[in-house]
Amino acid sequence: GETVYCGLVHEKTPLKVKNFGIWLR
Repeated sequence: GETVYCGLVHEKTPLKVKNFGIWLR
């Protein structure tokens, strides 16, 4: 679900995707 989440978030907030990726990790 990491890729799906990143894709969904990237569509809405490409800037937050970086923070989300680290947070999910």
